[in-house]
Amino acid sequence: MSSSQAQREVFPNISEAEGGIINVKDYGAKGNGVTDDTEAFKQAMSRDEIANGSKIIYVPNGTYIVSNTIEWPKGSHSGLYYKRTTLLGETREGSIIRLVNNNPKFSTGESKPVLDTKDNRANGFRNRIENLTVHVGAGNKDAIGIRINSNNGGGIFNVSIISGDGQGDRGLDLTSTEIGPLLIKNVSVEGFKRGILVGGGTTNSLTMENITLMNQNQVGIEQVMQVLTIRNLKSINSVPAVFVKGHGATFTLSGAELQGSGGETAIITEYRQDGRETPGERRTINVFLSDIKQSGYQNTGEIYNCETGQLETLKGNIEEWSCGSPLTGFSTQNKMLKLPVKETPDIPHDLNNIIVVEGNTGADIQAAIDTPGVKTVFLPNQTYEVSEPILIRGSVKKIIGMRARFSLDSVDPIFRFEEGDEPIVMIERMEGPSIEHNSQRTLVIKHAWLKSYQNTDNGIGDLFLEDIVSENVKIHHQNAWARSLNVEGLPTDSEPKILNDGGQLWILGLKTEKPGTILETRNNGSTVVQGGFIYINSDIPDTTPPQAQYINDNSRVAIITRSYLPTATGYEVLVRETKENTTKDIINPNRRKLEKIFPYLGY
Repeated sequence: MSSSQAQREVFPNISEAEGGIINVKDYGAKGNGVTDDTEAFKQAMSRDEIANGSKIIYVPNGTYIVSNTIEWPKGSHSGLYYKRTTLLGETREGSIIRLVNNNPKFSTGESKPVLDTKDNRANGFRNRIENLTVHVGAGNKDAIGIRINSNNGGGIFNVSIISGDGQGDRGLDLTSTEIGPLLIKNVSVEGFKRGILVGGGTTNSLTMENITLMNQNQVGIEQVMQVLTIRNLKSINSVPAVFVKGHGATFTLSGAELQGSGGETAIITEYRQDGRETPGERRTINVFLSDIKQSGYQNTGEIYNCETGQLETLKGNIEEWSCGSPLTGFSTQNKMLKLPVKETPDIPHDLNNIIVVEGNTGADIQAAIDTPGVKTVFLPNQTYEVSEPILIRGSVKKIIGMRARFSLDSVDPIFRFEEGDEPIVMIERMEGPSIEHNSQRTLVIKHAWLKSYQNTDNGIGDLFLEDIVSENVKIHHQNAWARSLNVEGLPTDSEPKILNDGGQLWILGLKTEKPGTILETRNNGSTVVQGGFIYINSDIPDTTPPQAQYINDNSRVAIITRSYLPTATGYEVLVRETKENTTKDIINPNRRKLEKIFPYLGY
């Protein structure tokens, strides 16, 4: 299993009023493992005036005792509720939020979280919890470690959730209505009845990577409906690792080590507990598995065939298995296309060579970047006006927006990535920049909402996108790896939301909505989409030729996604394939039916 190295998050000493982070110790938190810090956390982060302000609540190393739920800032009206707030620890191992033992508030018969972002249906944008440990103590049988809602990006990163006595209701709760898209990465859960509970209805999706589950009492992950995509799952349990149930549940698992100790089955599907469902209802549950290793279970899976509705029993290690036949045009392949997958690089802060941008213009940012010897540039939390592209060059290797925002009236592109001293450069925690890649160096973009991304003929350095929302993404003869990519632009009739022109593109967890071709691959490009959710929430217009959901133009493409059409009319053409000079449309026979592409193989 791959995981990131330990990361220490440290910020410059600038005040909250100047765009700095909000330090819980400035509000009275002690972090000494003795003092009850509940009220200090509430004073720091539950204030209405910081709601929707893209604030970072910072938790320095220490053990912070709490006796009640810590909630996100609400705001004064619904447009502000519970969104754009980050809770960030200094280190995963050192920043510990611990619930007092035997707390009667957490043993009432109703589940209760230690951390709770609260609900804002489909509008809880980009909430994040990072780099810390949540410990629910002992004797708290109804405790939930974390309950998070986030939409259009956000998630949980580098977090441990622990039950001191193995009890507690669940470690991680992902059940807010229409939760997602979001990313859960480098997260471990130890103990609890259920390690992770997923279920937000039929809308939206969740992506996970590098998940470790240990010593659950009922199940590792329970998924109710929703679209769930996981890469790299490790489960050490005597109970099932994964339980998938409910109408329309879609589960994609790539890479797993499932260690059982006397358990009967590792992965189970079930539509209803009483078993009285019809074969048609069973067929709505879709499962795709690849590279599954298991030991100690009698069966690897008891999973519905999504064409017949019959239960199939799987045993031993699984190289690849799909619940149904692939969708194909010219291709005769029956296995998923394999592309090399690179892990997102980690770049530690260089705390000896930092600079904080002074001012709110592009010229101010450029001056900071061009400071001789600087390695890390911090952008305080404010809105920046940019009239000329900012050139990323020189000695800089990391640009950290402390959830900085860019004016919509700024120049396009806002950042141009040029040649420089460092082989890898990271940009993170920003809202609204457009980025042009004009370098053969590697670029990493994390935790951001982008106006757009594109590269030039010279910009063929590797690209990594993680926890990204963007209007569009265009790559030309470039290698790119994306994790949790949400692309919602409304392109012109001739342009796709995502273009892969002769490059190699791998996506773990794609989400999109609005009309327009979602992804086009051309000029012998290679694209793999490993799980995703296509939300067709407005009619796909009738055009000549008809809009295609995906275009494969003399390229290699493999896609696993699921569409949802609550009231709209869907795509007439699921895939438009061109091989040499011949074009073939794969037609959707019923544009009002929820259609799966599970998987599409075009190579």
